Amino acid sequence: MSIYYSAATQGFYDARIHGKRIPEDGVEITREQHQALLKGQSRGTRITARADGHPVLAERPAPPVEEQAEQARRKRDRLLATEIDTLNPLRISDMTGAEFEAWQTYRQALLEVPQQPGFPQSIDWPVKPD
Repeated sequence: MSIYYSAATQGFYDARIHGKRIPEDGVEITREQHQALLKGQSRGTRITARADGHPVLAERPAPPVEEQAEQARRKRDRLLATEIDTLNPLRISDMTGAEFEAWQTYRQALLEVPQQPGFPQSIDWPVKPD
């Protein structure tokens, strides 16, 4: 039995299961094509249809700039919470002046991520001190 893809529903239909309920725009594909499409989708591409209705893999469009900025700020906040705010006061007191300054510089660089030129599409993430 065959597998069909419907561009209208963006779904797959197995003739053994769906029988006569396959959408009118359904195009037949092989099981190998079906597996390749699902594998590509699991790797981050999306399934879309060509003009003739046959499914193909396409790169996902970049999210809107506002969403990219929110994602970057969440990452920055997570780094501040997990790498800076969790510094043990005893460990801080054992740091040399240069080590303490490196951590302060790292913290400030994280805070300034949204002010970088090209934010949020291009971010130069600061490197955590050793």
